[in-house]
Amino acid sequence: IITRQGKGGSLVFASRKIPDDFELRFQWRVAKGSNSGVYYRPGQYEYQILHNQVHVDGKNPRTSAASLYFCMAPSHDATKPPMQWNTGRVVCKGTVIQHWLNGKKVIDFDYKDEQFAFNVDLLKKRGGDLAARGANLSLQDHGDPVWYRGIKMRAIPKDEEIKHETVMPANISKEVLEAEAKKLQGIIESRMKNK
Repeated sequence: IITRQGKGGSLVFASRKIPDDFELRFQWRVAKGSNSGVYYRPGQYEYQILHNQVHVDGKNPRTSAASLYFCMAPSHDATKPPMQWNTGRVVCKGTVIQHWLNGKKVIDFDYKDEQFAFNVDLLKKRGGDLAARGANLSLQDHGDPVWYRGIKMRAIPKDEEIKHETVMPANISKEVLEAEAKKLQGIIESRMKNK
């Protein structure tokens, strides 16, 4: 079990880079209100780990547990209550990204598909690039109690097919979209000040 309670910085597995095409499996649990994430590609590319019912990011499906943070919302909330173990799975092959939560596929999209151009652009404005490769696996630290175990990764061979069937993201209310736009504007303004 890997755990973090209190600030200490993200845990980066530096021994090798994540393959371009891969499957990642892990278990996670959070305390009440906790926030973390699993980074698997460079630049703001995260499987969100969150207690949806208490943390403010849980109000927006696009920043809730199992989301591709600030890009793609899961189809629904399949999380377990705090302090119970959840299972996460990420599959990336070519331009297809899949997120699974507790055995349910909650994200499955091809980032080259025009119907998701808004989502891809949203992440790009935050500093992310879905085409980027060559990251180290990183477990994000916000100083909140979080636990991980059973982390397993494998490269997906070129000749292995994955089952891709687009899963549409959860709907987001107008009020939440307005708050998201303000948050993004703040991120952009902060980045401009720091240049």
